[in-house]
Amino acid sequence: MKIKKLLKIFGLSILAGNIMNAEYIKRNGEIYYRDWSEEKPRILKNIDKKSFEILENDFAKDKNNIYYQGEKIEKIDPKSAKIFGSHFVKDEKIVFDADEKKELKDVNTKTLKSVGDYYFKDKNNAYFDMKKIDEKVDLETFAYLDYFYAKDKNNLYFYGQKVKGVSPNNFNFLTLLSSVPDNIIKSENDFYLVYENNSNEKIYAKKMDFPIDRDTFESFSMRVYKDKNNFYYYDETDDIKKGKTLIKFKNEADIKTLKFLKGKNGEKSDEYIKDEKNVYYVDEENAEIKKIENADYKTFQVIEYLYAKDKNNVYYQGKKLNNVNPNYFKIVDNEIKYNNEFYKIDENMNLIKMERE
Repeated sequence: MKIKKLLKIFGLSILAGNIMNAEYIKRNGEIYYRDWSEEKPRILKNIDKKSFEILENDFAKDKNNIYYQGEKIEKIDPKSAKIFGSHFVKDEKIVFDADEKKELKDVNTKTLKSVGDYYFKDKNNAYFDMKKIDEKVDLETFAYLDYFYAKDKNNLYFYGQKVKGVSPNNFNFLTLLSSVPDNIIKSENDFYLVYENNSNEKIYAKKMDFPIDRDTFESFSMRVYKDKNNFYYYDETDDIKKGKTLIKFKNEADIKTLKFLKGKNGEKSDEYIKDEKNVYYVDEENAEIKKIENADYKTFQVIEYLYAKDKNNVYYQGKKLNNVNPNYFKIVDNEIKYNNEFYKIDENMNLIKMERE
């Protein structure tokens, strides 16, 4: 199963919680199951209503059968059935994947144990999403950590893959990033960016040259993050050799007195910020927080997206437009309207009138 698909399933389980069990409905002496994609619930036939019991993760049972998403599983004995993870069930004889509707023949049923979330082990192997982990896992010390991470005495694992070059000791999961399932962790005294390459679906870890502050680290915009010390740009370039990276901004702003500006619809601007003394433009492309020279601090406001103004000037991407009166400048349907004419901006920050048919 692909990582993003698996994370989606896991996320739905978290969001839905016990609500998922509510999809089995007892009404007017009948039992129904309603799928997320169905408007109306469907009636379940040949159910023993007296012994019917709702279990976890879309499973249910009566004295005769076990059910998954309203469908009967033929091979499982309900008396000895045990749920594993989001879609696995076992009895004394077999382990069954209810999503794929197949028996898992390579798993030792009698010794199978849940380690945590999607990690399992039996007397022979360790598994992620019931697929054998391809590394030699020390089963005695194999344990779940956090957010799809596990470890043994030798290695750290993420989504069932060994995270090469990272110690399993003193592990701390810090934060998710915008591109699922990429994240930042701390191991020993070092910080790492852990990410999936979209081309080969392999997991890589890159040691970071700087720490982040876990308690204050948060998303600022789609690929920009901040903590109490700095701003960071997340470069998601999908290149196996270069890999993804978190870049610390060149920063002039005082993060401690940072103020967010609001845009056209009252939402936080991703491009313009203030500290106690100055106004700045957040330049994602070059990973810089650029001070806007000579901006009027008190009257500075965001017009829309990349455009801003103060009582004296209009700004585009943090740069002053030449000879533009802010009182006559508007953005109409993503176009510049100035003195009732439409314009575009040239490379020298001049307005050029557009010829319209």
